[in-house]
Amino acid sequence: MASARYSPEVEEGIIQMYDDLSSGRLEMRIHPSKNLHAKFYLCLPEAHSADSDGWVIMGSSNLSDS
Repeated sequence: MASARYSPEVEEGIIQMYDDLSSGRLEMRIHPSKNLHAKFYLCLPEAHSADSDGWVIMGSSNLSDS
């Protein structure tokens, strides 16, 4: 974010991420003792239960337009 050029889309994305973190819809875990590049995205349906399916994305790519 520090190097992102301003645009309405960038601002909207930052606000959405803040809202999702604040509401608990998005959880971020940072490991300060290790320099990790891997990402793990767990996507669950809104009405998630033990019987519903979810999706996992694993890799080293960021979720961004680039």
